[in-house]
Amino acid sequence: MSETTFQAEGSTFRVEQDYEEFTTVGPEADKDWREIDSHGHEHYWDKGWPTLEWVVTGGYWCEMHNEEHEEGEWRCRECGEHVTPGMRHPGPRVMTVPTVRNYFIDDQPVDAETFYRRAAEAAAKKT
Repeated sequence: MSETTFQAEGSTFRVEQDYEEFTTVGPEADKDWREIDSHGHEHYWDKGWPTLEWVVTGGYWCEMHNEEHEEGEWRCRECGEHVTPGMRHPGPRVMTVPTVRNYFIDDQPVDAETFYRRAAEAAAKKT
């Protein structure tokens, strides 16, 4: 857990952030991947594949998750050619993600909206 505390207008504002670690074994995007399709369009990774679009080609009912799953493929946004983005298979790795965030004013729990409103009001009085 991490904690951030500050004082303003006689009140103590505190945010507590919890984290959870998990191990993942699936593939991930190869951030160095680049490819030129047969029409000369360049494709690459940049926080996603900006030159590609996911096209749903079918679906099926997944008994394990008790829901519909879609199947599809990545295609060039310009010409529609099927392109397989580069992926890496790095093996198991531990990742940390933020989970629950709790807000307090003078050690009393409050919701996020109240916390940010009161913090903004206190900051405005300081200027």
